Amino acid sequence: MGLDQARFGVAYWHLQHQIPGVSQCLEHGIPLGTWRPRRPEDSKLQWLLPSPRTIDFCEAVKSTWQEQVRLEVSRVALAVAALAPSVHFDMNRLGCAYAAGLRTRGFVHAKSNLLRRTEVGMSFSFYRAQLAGCAEFSALEPGDTAAVSHVIRVLRAARPLHP
Repeated sequence: MGLDQARFGVAYWHLQHQIPGVSQCLEHGIPLGTWRPRRPEDSKLQWLLPSPRTIDFCEAVKSTWQEQVRLEVSRVALAVAALAPSVHFDMNRLGCAYAAGLRTRGFVHAKSNLLRRTEVGMSFSFYRAQLAGCAEFSALEPGDTAAVSHVIRVLRAARPLHP
């Protein structure tokens, strides 16, 4: 906001900062914030420019690892947003990619082909903790059990059952 004010006399909303999943500014490497109405009548505002008084910022990055996770998620979100509108994800291929990724990381038993729930839960919970404090990731429930449930839901959604 400070750079925008210095350059243009006013801060403005950057399109790349509006993409879901982007929680860090890639140019500056700092956490982004979100506008939240302070009073009920504020939600009726049709146009509002950003200012430090109207923005709730993500929790400060506590470690370089947390910063790297947030930056990588932001990069991926921007890359997906940059795809052509005609691009779509084949759910079967996506499911295969997820399963292959889980196998590569040792999260699937080699013989039984079952998910190593404890390891998946701990790993997912760790990454979720790196994204804590960012509004768009607040729906991810904390805890290893919730993490495993989320991963299983994603895998099932990627492989729809035949009717």
